[in-house]
Amino acid sequence: MTHSHAAPCWHDLRRPLTRRKLRAERMAESGQKDGLLSDIDRIESLIVESLNYQRNDYATETSELVDVASILQTVCSEFADMGHAV
Repeated sequence: MTHSHAAPCWHDLRRPLTRRKLRAERMAESGQKDGLLSDIDRIESLIVESLNYQRNDYATETSELVDVASILQTVCSEFADMGHAV
């Protein structure tokens, strides 16, 4: 992904996250609400970090393996626990 693709990508990802965040903020206070908001903030942070990585000189960054499938499974499980169809 080039720098010119970063802004549209962020916009496309941010819209659904913002909708989820607004819905979560309207939920009654609970541990689930706090967990969901925390997950959304973490996902937003990961997106920003990824886009910054694409924009900056990433050749100096060290590589780190992550288990994306596990992260997605955790997020899906938490949504399912809240009664959402996943």
